[in-house]
This record gives sequence, C-alpha cells and structure tokens, in this order.
Amino acid sequence: MKRLAGLALLIKLISMVAALGTSVVLARMLDTDGFGLYSLCISVAAISVVFLSGGLPTLTVREYAKTAYSDNRGKVAQFRSFSYLWMLALGVLVAAVLYVVFHYTTLISTEINGIFVQVITLIILNTVIIYFGSEIRAFDLTTASQIPNLLIRPVLFIVLLYAVGFFGFQIDLLSALQLYNLSMVVAVVVSILILCGIRAHPFMIKFVALGQYKAWAKVALPLMASSAFVVATQNLDTIMLGILSTNHEIALYKVSFQLAGLIIIGMNVVNLITIRNFSSFFDKMEMRRFEEIAKKSTLYCIILSVPFAIVFVFLGRPILSLLFGEEYGAASMILAVLAIAQLINASFGIVGAILNITGHERMTLKGVAIAFVINGVLNAVLIGPYGAQGAAISTLVATLTWNVLLYRAVRNKLDIETLPYLPYRQISKSGEE
Repeated sequence: MKRLAGLALLIKLISMVAALGTSVVLARMLDTDGFGLYSLCISVAAISVVFLSGGLPTLTVREYAKTAYSDNRGKVAQFRSFSYLWMLALGVLVAAVLYVVFHYTTLISTEINGIFVQVITLIILNTVIIYFGSEIRAFDLTTASQIPNLLIRPVLFIVLLYAVGFFGFQIDLLSALQLYNLSMVVAVVVSILILCGIRAHPFMIKFVALGQYKAWAKVALPLMASSAFVVATQNLDTIMLGILSTNHEIALYKVSFQLAGLIIIGMNVVNLITIRNFSSFFDKMEMRRFEEIAKKSTLYCIILSVPFAIVFVFLGRPILSLLFGEEYGAASMILAVLAIAQLINASFGIVGAILNITGHERMTLKGVAIAFVINGVLNAVLIGPYGAQGAAISTLVATLTWNVLLYRAVRNKLDIETLPYLPYRQISKSGEE
C-alpha cells in the first residue's frame, strides 16, 4: 500500500508540475488575453467531458468491485457496450450544444470553426482516456491507470510546446489546442496498450438486454449529475468571467486556480489509493475498518495540504511574478482566497467519493447542486464589481458549502466519522470506542 501510494504521489506530482509548466509557458507565449481565451476553452471542455463520461468512472470501479468483473471478461464486454453507447448518445448532445455556443454567442470571437473542431476533439479524447483509466483502475492497477492521463499527456504537451518554441515557431490559441490534442492521442494509444496487456481488450463488446442498460443508466445519471456539478462549480468562475468580465481577468484567475490546485494533490492521491478499499469494506459491512480508513485518509489530506496553503497565502505575489510574469503578480489576493478554499476542501477529506462508492450518489448530487447554485449567484453579484477576486470568493463559499453538506450526509447515512480529531462513531469488535 505504501509503495503504491508513493508511486501514485510521484505521478501526481509530475503531472501537476508539468501542468504548471504548461501554464507558465503558455502565459508567456500568449498575452494575457490569449491565455485567458485558452483557459476558457479548457474550462468549456472540462465541463463537457464530465457530461460525456456520464458518471462512468465511478460506476465502472463500483460495478467491477461488486461483481468481480476482473475474472469475467464477458461481463467486462457487456458493461463496456453500455459505456460506449452512453458516451455516444451524450456526445451527440454535447456537440450540438457547443455548436450553438460557439457559433451563436460571443463567448468565442476568433477563429470559431478551427477552435470548435479542436475543442470537440479534445473532449472526445479526454473522455476516452478517463474511461479507459477507470477500467484499468477497476482491475486494481491504480498506478497504471494514472500513467496515460496524468503522466504522458501533460509531460508530452509541455515537451511539444518547448520544441515548437525552440525551433522558432509562434504559438497561438489554435496551435496550442492542436498540440494539446496530439499529446492526448498518444495518451489514448498508451491506454489501449495497457488494457490489451491485461487482456481487457477495449474493442471487445457484448450487447445485453435493454433492461440491463436501463438499470445501469439509472445509476449513472445521478453520478453524472453530481460529477458535473462539481466540475461545473470548479469551472463556472472561468465561464462567468468570460461572460461578465475580460479575458485578462480569466488569465489572472486561471493561474491562481492552477497554483491553488497543488494544495489538493494529496487528496487526489488518497482518493485513488483508497477508493477500492472503501468499496470492499462496505460490501462486507466492515464499517469499523471503513471508518478507520476514512479518518486516516482525511488526516493524510490535511497533512499534505497545509504546507502548500501556507506558502501560497503568504508568498503568492513573488511566486506568481516569478513563474508567469510581473503582470500576474496582481493575482496574489486571488491566489490567497483560492488557497484557503482548497485547504477547506482537503480538510473534509474525500466525503464525496465515500458517498458515491456506497450508493449515496444522490446525496452528493444534492450537496454539489446547492453549492453550484450558490456559486452561480455569487458570481453574478461579485464578478461585476470585483472581477476575478469576486469569482475566488464565490469559489470559497461554494467549496465550504458542499463539503459541510457532504460531511453531514456521510455521518447521517453511514454513521461514521471522517474527521480525524473527532471520536469514532462505529464500535470496534472489542466493544471499545
């Protein structure tokens, strides 16, 4: 377990460093308006990917763990047929919505056709990578599942950017998106090779009765909605800044948000490592062990997040100026607010994942939906007078809201405590608290 956690953390660190390096390069290659528009496209794609994947990552891990799919390739092929049909149906809907957004609104005002094609390509490739990654993780290969999306894609992208710059070519928004998609293609190929290596051939499908598809869809819908609300809440600020403010403000917010994201790197790794154990203990109703892992995972999330938060709150301006340029130093207060928001997020642990893996995804949906509405209302009120700073405050309030709601749901529905400094709620076999 410790070795896997170390490898997962290493991959996540490399991914975060590469992503940060990408932002540094693009922020300097593009002006603030160009980088802001690039960030807007990535946010639109991120929200679309969640709808396109439709809750499949969580459902895949849950179903495989429940029915021992890893020992039955026929069941894998059956579930995969549902997954592909689900992504295809939602993909048509997402593409239609984005066509209207790109061609009949002013959200994107330059090179519309070229950017539209690249964003759609990015969405498709990213969805495929995420789904394949969930299949690999479902076969208890957590570290291998991270390699394509968290290691190969970001590292290759930054290498391509440096290579293009080294040979003297100019990078604009369209070429940046093209290079991003090229790195995604390579990551998809690697995912396919990994699946073939474990004899889970991604092109092997087997259709089943319509009733089974309906049963899976009934579970996937709330998972999709809750995931969509989380990602939409994370990207809503960027979208609304694009509508209510300027690309310059988007750029300031984006670099701050990306740096603040380093704070929850530990939480993401903890989620990857422990999610299958949660599912196993819950199926066996070993709730004391479930609670022990939940409390330990939250403690690890806190320990790994505090150092980053302290640095970003007190040294934000010099860090921003050094990495992205002097014009980005003005985002120091934005970074401080977002750092506090992410520290709050880490301090509650992986409550959302716990609810989803135990079949309480509707409670997750309720919590994040409320937070999404609060975030949207606050953005509408605060972005006008305060710009990116107002968006950061909205994110902080929304983050606190959904974490409190999900934490309370875990206590009420599972009767366990996830905060490490509060007493256990489950009684051990020996009868001790």
